[in-house]
Amino acid sequence: MSNNIETENAESVDKMLAQNQPQILSDLVNGCNTLGQSSDGQTELDYPRRDSQADSNHIYDGFKGSNMSDLEGSLGNDTRADKAELSEEISVDDVNNLETLTKIRTNPFSRKLKDQRKKIGIKFVVTILIFAVFIFTIFTLYQGSTVDTEKYYHRLNFLAVLQDDTLTSEMMELPIIPLTEIVNATIQTTPGKWSVYNSTTFSEKYNISMDTETINSKIIERVYHEYFWISLNVKPNATLQLFNSIVNSTAVPFNATDIFEVTFVSGRDPTNIPPNILPLVQGLEARFKAYYYSTYLPSFLANIRDSSNYTISTNLENLASAGNIGFYYNDYRPFYRRGLITPTQVGVIDGLLLTVFQFLIYSPLHMEMSKLLCPRNYIVYRLSISIITFFFISLFYCSIPGFFGFDYGRAFGRSGFIIYWMSTWLYMVACGSTNENVISLIFLWKPEFMGFWITIFVMLNVAPSFFPMALDNVFYRYGYAMPIHNAIDIFRVIFLDTSRRHMGRNYGVLVAWIVVNSVLCPIILKYVDKVNRRRQLQVIKEGSKLE
Repeated sequence: MSNNIETENAESVDKMLAQNQPQILSDLVNGCNTLGQSSDGQTELDYPRRDSQADSNHIYDGFKGSNMSDLEGSLGNDTRADKAELSEEISVDDVNNLETLTKIRTNPFSRKLKDQRKKIGIKFVVTILIFAVFIFTIFTLYQGSTVDTEKYYHRLNFLAVLQDDTLTSEMMELPIIPLTEIVNATIQTTPGKWSVYNSTTFSEKYNISMDTETINSKIIERVYHEYFWISLNVKPNATLQLFNSIVNSTAVPFNATDIFEVTFVSGRDPTNIPPNILPLVQGLEARFKAYYYSTYLPSFLANIRDSSNYTISTNLENLASAGNIGFYYNDYRPFYRRGLITPTQVGVIDGLLLTVFQFLIYSPLHMEMSKLLCPRNYIVYRLSISIITFFFISLFYCSIPGFFGFDYGRAFGRSGFIIYWMSTWLYMVACGSTNENVISLIFLWKPEFMGFWITIFVMLNVAPSFFPMALDNVFYRYGYAMPIHNAIDIFRVIFLDTSRRHMGRNYGVLVAWIVVNSVLCPIILKYVDKVNRRRQLQVIKEGSKLE
């Protein structure tokens, strides 16, 4: 029974091919000749054309002479095998004819590329204009924070406490000028905003006792808590100690470093205080020493020599100490390891860039999930996966200083690492949420501008953070609201034990960035989805018009 069915199928196929094959092959040849023409009808394929009717007759005659038993046998094969053979035949034909079907390329000055040359010219001009605007704004903003430093010296707050310098009646008769008066006169010629006090006015200002130790501690406290950049403390009875060391052979030698103390905190800004701010006080010291050696000390000795009541001591050690004048520099919170510049300043840029990489890695998954989740669940997914990812990225990032032996517990003891980790996590979420919102809009309209945004965001943060705002134009005070500035303040407290006075503001700013961007995230995601749907509908409409 099955053999009869197969015989009948073969006979039916033979009749169908005999009746319709000439027309089918004629259409096939016409189609192949049409493929040999380009869209403008000028470019041809490498094979020659032939008359469609002649080709069809020729192919049909050859087909009739073929062994029909092969065709009958193929009808009994498995359907999967037929598809595989067909795919292999198509692949082989495609490979053989690849060079034949490739369009001929031309040179850039061809008449056919007139529109393309115009497009290149327009794109070139637009690109140059974009870079000009970008460089002349953002790079100018960044570099502007480092120029005209001297112009803003008057904004630097300095403290000078010239404690009581008592003179005896005999000293006043010589006459002898107190050292504090020389220091005060030198301060008047030193750049900066100086607040000068004596023991009485200083104790009244801060409501403390007149005790010397109390005054000394209060001076250091004011500098440590960043009310002043640097302080100069002239201890009491400086001139009397110098006088006694010269006229009394048994007196303690005059030690200038016990009298003149300069206090600063290099950990507050390690890249700017030593090279830019401290030299102002060092200049004051240099001018004071020059006057002391050239004028004050010779006059001081001459007055004693001319006096009938006193003689210059023969103790050479005391005389030598009187000629050794200078300030003692007390770095209250030193920048004690050069490598700390990474976790406390430069490394924050790396943390910001990591938040961008995180978003780029997740982007394909975000696109897929946007098609599967409802809007509310998609928003929760986006916020959750970013925050959880930053949790682990910040852990890895914060572990690096420990590999090099940096002390996490200098300010907070054993909990220092946890505070550093959680602070970094907060900082990354603040920057990451901002980057996700902005880059989502950039990808929607101009993906090629993503690099511009990263550069802009970094420079907007770095300009007021790496350089003291006291030495910048008031415009740069926007930095108080930037994530990097506040993160740097926190990290310096952790590693250098600087003042914690601003930590509340620092954490508050980071939280504010997170809250604002979390509120904006749903709005931006809905807007992106709306634009994408509009574009899809437009594509569908255009496709229906073409059909």
